[in-house]
Amino acid sequence: MVEIAVTDLVPELRQLAVKARQAAVQGELAMVRDLCRQVLSQQPGCVGLRKLWFDAELRAGTRYGGLMSRFRGW
Repeated sequence: MVEIAVTDLVPELRQLAVKARQAAVQGELAMVRDLCRQVLSQQPGCVGLRKLWFDAELRAGTRYGGLMSRFRGW
């Protein structure tokens, strides 16, 4: 899989990526997960958003059925 930077995305997807980062700063995990999924469904090689999505999944405790939420120190 070819890695794609956020700056290399088409303008529509780049705008969604920017909104996802803003939502992450504000702590809106559901919005981060949704926006990242929208972009990653079209461009799965966008590494920056994959990291952002994975972090939101871990923080929400849904990635591993809530198990990781017990062990995280955030």
